[in-house]
Amino acid sequence: MNKKAIAALIAVLITAFSFWGWHLYNSTVDGFRSGNLIRLHIIAHSNSPLDQALKYMVRDEVIRTMTPYFEGVESAGQARAVVSRHAGDISSAARRVLLQSGCSYPVTVCMGSYRFPDRTYRIEREGIPAELTLPAGNYQAVRVIIGEGKGANWWCVLFPPLCFTGQSEIPDAAAEKKPSSIVPEDGAPAVGNLPDNESGGLENSGGSPGKAALPALSPDLPAGFGDGAVPSKAGRSEDEEEIQPRVVFKFKFMELVADSREWLGRLFS
Repeated sequence: MNKKAIAALIAVLITAFSFWGWHLYNSTVDGFRSGNLIRLHIIAHSNSPLDQALKYMVRDEVIRTMTPYFEGVESAGQARAVVSRHAGDISSAARRVLLQSGCSYPVTVCMGSYRFPDRTYRIEREGIPAELTLPAGNYQAVRVIIGEGKGANWWCVLFPPLCFTGQSEIPDAAAEKKPSSIVPEDGAPAVGNLPDNESGGLENSGGSPGKAALPALSPDLPAGFGDGAVPSKAGRSEDEEEIQPRVVFKFKFMELVADSREWLGRLFS
């Protein structure tokens, strides 16, 4: 088989992979559009070693509790319904960890639209490695606020369920060196980012720091939230409402396809 025939065969294979890759890319983009994302955001009471340890313990218990409920969930509407239906379980999971640790901080669970900085994750789609970049902007999120919520915070993507799959985050060293007005991961929440009592979608387990917590109230998520409605825009500025984050994907094998096309172009030239 001569060089031209080999190159033609490679070109056919590359074309086939390109169509498959384009289909995979489109299906991934549809699933991870910013409007389809729900994030989980846990804020510690303070930055003391104990409170930070409690934050991660709460994280693990909330993820463990919610994992079975998200099995078979295929749309953001279904995910919102799951959160609405099991918001009490999220609160109970957090309070259970605190009580087992001898701590009586109150726990607040709320759902709304909050501003996040950019973050990049390594993920796999159908066995193909890729990078998912969530740019800075407003996203729907379930917030679990421990105590006064003045400590460093942690977040992940609750739906599509990156929290449950162990997908790794790509650290951004530069982000640690520059100030930001938005909530940094494992950093103190920015002033004004915590929801107030007038914003709706707030559930408080009662109590106060250092005192016995009262029984949890029924979660009060935004009206229609479980039916796929977008949470209320109350308390959001006009600038925040205009932000439409565009999720970015990079598939490594697509980069290889592009390189192969250049090689074929040089071969036939």
